[in-house]
Amino acid sequence: MESAFAEMVAAMSQIQHKKQWGTAIKERDKLTKRESELQTIQRKLYEDKHSVNKP
Repeated sequence: MESAFAEMVAAMSQIQHKKQWGTAIKERDKLTKRESELQTIQRKLYEDKHSVNKP
């Protein structure tokens, strides 16, 4: 009886861990995409600033 309970708890823990891992991966991907977008914005601002200063 105890081993069945322990197996059930372990299985539930593993399922929860997989869900949390999936959520963490999605969040990482979202943040990576946002970082890329911000780098693009920063680069464009830099380029615009320097193109205005050229005679």
